[in-house]
Amino acid sequence: DLIFAGCLIFECPIKEESFPTMKRLLESSHQTVMITGDNVLTACKVAKDLNMINKKVLILSTVNNNNNNNNNDDDDENSFIWQTINEDEQYDINEYSPKQLMKQFDLCVYGK
Repeated sequence: DLIFAGCLIFECPIKEESFPTMKRLLESSHQTVMITGDNVLTACKVAKDLNMINKKVLILSTVNNNNNNNNNDDDDENSFIWQTINEDEQYDINEYSPKQLMKQFDLCVYGK
């Protein structure tokens, strides 16, 4: 028998100096790219908070051949699709180039 003892919530806020730094980079027409070890959804949230992204986000995701979402490591049985964070829109990687998608979306790619 387990007894619920409570829950912990951890937060690691963005450093205050990150906001003006990103603003200066964006205003100077630098292309910004985030490389992080965070979870893909955390990275998208941080990028949005820092105004690195301003369009709807597509995440490159794996889908098994039966079209059930699956993020396992067996690449032989998986194909890739672009999908929105809430998974309500999907775009076949073979039908749309990143250049086409970038006109309407910000793109997020992650690895394992």
